Amino acid sequence: MELSILTVRSIIYLFHCLCTFKSYIPVFAMATSPHSLTPDAQLLPHIFTTSPIAFAVEDLDGTPLYVNPAFCSFLGFSGEELRHKHWVDFSPPEDAEKDWVFFEQLRAGFIDHYQLEKRYFRRDGSLVWGRLSVSSLRNFSVPLILTMVEDITDKKRGEEAVQASEERLRLAQKAARIGTFEWNIQTGVNSWNSQLEELYGLPPGGFGGTQDSFQALLYPADRARVEKLVHTAMRNGQPMKGEWRVVWPDGSIHWIAGRWQVFADDVGKPHRMIGVNLTSMSASMRNRRYQN
Repeated sequence: MELSILTVRSIIYLFHCLCTFKSYIPVFAMATSPHSLTPDAQLLPHIFTTSPIAFAVEDLDGTPLYVNPAFCSFLGFSGEELRHKHWVDFSPPEDAEKDWVFFEQLRAGFIDHYQLEKRYFRRDGSLVWGRLSVSSLRNFSVPLILTMVEDITDKKRGEEAVQASEERLRLAQKAARIGTFEWNIQTGVNSWNSQLEELYGLPPGGFGGTQDSFQALLYPADRARVEKLVHTAMRNGQPMKGEWRVVWPDGSIHWIAGRWQVFADDVGKPHRMIGVNLTSMSASMRNRRYQN
């Protein structure tokens, strides 16, 4: 959930209303009385207390003066407990240090707001992720800091799961010597991973990045047959497989087995080909028997 400019402005206006009182916390409780404010003003404290976004007002030392229920729920502390702590107490040292560098710039007037993603310690010791937005409110008799935190724990855990899955796949491909490629047929860019380059006897980054570069690596007698397989895949869009020989830079000949498929764009034209290659053990064995 991203905070919109309208949301931020509404929150700042809310705190402007709150901070016109002589003190922050006791008067906020008073302001929730249905007889103490006009109907429009009564709505603002209600929004603040029921909002799912965590809000806090701090002094220039970073000490919380008021936190809303969402902030208490996010960290697992009561409002009274939070007001007796400092914000650096809630994060691992490296996250707190990064936050404090920006906070000191804000306090000194070099910047008027900043945003970053950081981790927070909950009361039970678990770590959660938040997107922190901090703004300076200086147009009052006592300068204040407005803090907003969005809970992005699920987003971060999802990113970590995807990263771990990609790493497992990379390790599996490396162990099995499986190379992958994606050829953008319309732009001509053919992207290979390092395992595929290794299968063709190339160093990392040694592939030319085009279909012509691929064709040049094929054993001359196999080029026409492979080109026919490619055209067939473009025409029918079905999964394809085949085997061919490649010539390494040292002149040695190696058998490759491939599986691939062509995907079309919105108008039905071939758009990209995605596939895998690996060493063809059966073809290599047949070739060795033939040579013997």
